[in-house]
Amino acid sequence: MVRGVHMRLHAGSHIDAPEHNVKGGKQVQDLPLDIFAGDAVIADLRHLVPGGAITAAELAQAVGAVIRRGTGCCCAPM
Repeated sequence: MVRGVHMRLHAGSHIDAPEHNVKGGKQVQDLPLDIFAGDAVIADLRHLVPGGAITAAELAQAVGAVIRRGTGCCCAPM
């Protein structure tokens, strides 16, 4: 069970290459692009107070379309 997730604005803005943490690891330009893309779920939470908590019920209600990797389209809501 996840009790909380805290992120700063910096989260999700970039990746650190494996060489950043592992001696002899790959550089970012050596990583395949497909590891950076996947399915996504859209949850519109713009109506909530910035910086406030998001409850499980609010998240479940806000879940909308699913974007399938490689299709470029939105599918039916979950």
